[in-house]
Amino acid sequence: MARLSSRKYHIIGLFSFFFIVYLVRLFFIQIVHEDYFAQRAKSDSVEKVIEYPIRGNVYDRNGKVLVGNEFAYDIMITMRNLNIDTISFCKLMGI
Repeated sequence: MARLSSRKYHIIGLFSFFFIVYLVRLFFIQIVHEDYFAQRAKSDSVEKVIEYPIRGNVYDRNGKVLVGNEFAYDIMITMRNLNIDTISFCKLMGI
């Protein structure tokens, strides 16, 4: 029976050790290491994309279209990820 009791203390000690290591690592990441939020946490976030729904046409009482749908496209560039020449891009887009 003494052997079983000794084994129990070893298992509790092992779990306690890993729990303390885990707490120390969390403390280091969140308190000591300040650039964690600035670099890693922001890059792990979700990018939101807004999609506008297509609306129906509006007709007058004679069946003539008053307001219709037209497709429009937006081009958005994230400057930190831009690796192309801006002059050639402007020529390509006709700007």
